[in-house]
Amino acid sequence: MMFVLACVGGIFGIAIITVVALVLVARKQGPEILAARRELFEQTGFVDQAASGGKFGEMATHYVQRDNGVEFRSTATYEAGKRVHRMAWRKPLAQQPVVVFQLADRTLSSLGKGMKEALTATKRTWSPIYPGPIELADAALAKRFVAFGPDPAAIEKCLAAPGLRELLLACAEVDLVVTGSEIRFDDPSDRNMSAARGGTAGRIQMGIAGSIRASIPVHKRVLAILAGVTG
Repeated sequence: MMFVLACVGGIFGIAIITVVALVLVARKQGPEILAARRELFEQTGFVDQAASGGKFGEMATHYVQRDNGVEFRSTATYEAGKRVHRMAWRKPLAQQPVVVFQLADRTLSSLGKGMKEALTATKRTWSPIYPGPIELADAALAKRFVAFGPDPAAIEKCLAAPGLRELLLACAEVDLVVTGSEIRFDDPSDRNMSAARGGTAGRIQMGIAGSIRASIPVHKRVLAILAGVTG
């Protein structure tokens, strides 16, 4: 019992220290952070809906594009004593899409049994929601990704949209799902943002403002993917 309380207290302590540190850094770098946020919103069209703490020790971000309704949500929580970031972009669809499918990195498709993430010590699972897999004709896409869906020909046509192939291959990790009501790009392990920042060391070195600026190309790439899928 004492061990459990000590662990819980340790996690809460880490959360409090992190929040205090962020507040102190924000005060010192405030003008530069605000300038970076302006750049982010100007270049992506996002509007900040909420940037706050959810559950104790949890930081949540919610951006929305008012012109087309794309939502970006990010949460940072502590699991097994480590900070875990999860991100997702979602575009609601006003009508049934031409094709529904799922496209993901082959490394993700091996997580069906719930392998532990080495960096976070948390369990992550992945599973397809459509029939497949489909053998993609594009060699570069087939080498890296696995696709699932009821209409292979329509999926191939969708992925052949101008520029979409290059955008997908430029991502650090892809988990793209098109359903009858939405297009969703999930990044539950923060692979894309982390790669843009140069990992934990890079994030610390560039600071909050630098991290925000580094996120802009990632947002723009994902937004372009969502737009490219809908044609």
